[in-house]
Amino acid sequence: MIKMREFKELKPYRVLDLPVDVKLDANEVMTQMSTTVEMDLSTYPDNESKELIDGLCAYTKLSKDQVLVGNGSNDLLDLIIKAYIGPGDRVLGFEKTFSMYKSLTATYGGEYVGVKNDYVMDMDQIISQVRLSSPKIIVLCNPNNPTGYLIPKVEIERLLKNFKGLVLVDEAYIEFSGASMINRLDQYPNLLILRTLSKAWSLAGARVGYMLACPSIIKDLRTLQPPYNLNALSQQVAIAALKRESDMRDRVKEVIRLRERVFDDLKSKGVGVYKSYGNFLYFKGPRGLGNFMRDKKLAIRMFDDDYYRVTIGNEEEMNQFIFLMKEWLS
Repeated sequence: MIKMREFKELKPYRVLDLPVDVKLDANEVMTQMSTTVEMDLSTYPDNESKELIDGLCAYTKLSKDQVLVGNGSNDLLDLIIKAYIGPGDRVLGFEKTFSMYKSLTATYGGEYVGVKNDYVMDMDQIISQVRLSSPKIIVLCNPNNPTGYLIPKVEIERLLKNFKGLVLVDEAYIEFSGASMINRLDQYPNLLILRTLSKAWSLAGARVGYMLACPSIIKDLRTLQPPYNLNALSQQVAIAALKRESDMRDRVKEVIRLRERVFDDLKSKGVGVYKSYGNFLYFKGPRGLGNFMRDKKLAIRMFDDDYYRVTIGNEEEMNQFIFLMKEWLS
C-alpha cells in the first residue's frame, strides 16, 4: 500500500462534538434567518459565481476583478499558501492566533515563523523578524482569534511600507470592529484581505468565503481553483443574505452590546478578561473551569495555561454563562 508522505509536527484541526445544551466554543453567530432555497440541482453551479460576486461588490464597493470566492475562507487560505509557499519558504505571523496558518504552511513544506504574543500584537517585532527570516508571506488575523486584539490600521500600513512580500490580513471578524484595510487595497498591491460569511452573516454552515486583492493576484489565483468550487446552494444562500445587510448590522450591534456587558461583568468579578473586537471574549480563568462548564452542559473553548474563549451568544445564553462563572468563582 502506498503511504502518505510524512507531515512533521502537523496536527489535525479537531472539532469537539460535545453533548451540551449551550455551545459557545466555535464563534458562531446564531440567528433565526430563513435560508430555504428552492432550485434545480441537476446542473453544475455557476463556475464564476457571478451573481454572488455582484453582491459582494455592492457590499465592499470594489470591482469584480478584485474579488475571489471560495468554499469558506479556509479554502482561500489554502489556495494562497499553495500558490506561493513551497519547501523552505517561510510564512511569518504570531504564535497565539488561528492555528490553520501554521498547519497549511507545513502542508506545503514551508516553515511558519511565529512571533510570541500574549494579547498585544507588536508590529515592531514582526518587522524585526522580517530581516531575520525573509518570509514570502506575513499573515495577520485582525481582529485576532482567539485573543480579540485589533491591530491599528496605521501599524499594518507601516508594515506594508517596510515589507515587499505579501501581507495577508484575515478579517473574518471585521464587522465587529469596523477597522478594515479595504480602503488601502489600491495603494498596496501586496495586500490581500480574507473575509467570510460564517461570522457576522450567520452562514457558518454554508461555507462561503471571499478574498479581496489587486486584479493581477485574483487572476493568478483563479487559475488554480478547481471547477465549480462553490456549490449552488451556498451561492444562493449567500446571495440572499447579502440582500439583508441591515439584518446583519442589527445582529452585530446586539453582539457588541452583549460582549461589552459580559466583559464588564467578568472584570467586576476579578477575571483577567481581555478587550475584544470580535464576537467572543478571551480570558484567564481558574483551572478546571472548562470541564465544570461542560458538566453543566455549556461549552467554551479551552486553551493551554488555563486560558479560555467564550463566544457571545444570545442574552439567555450569556446570562447562563455569567451565572455559571459566578457559581464556579464562589
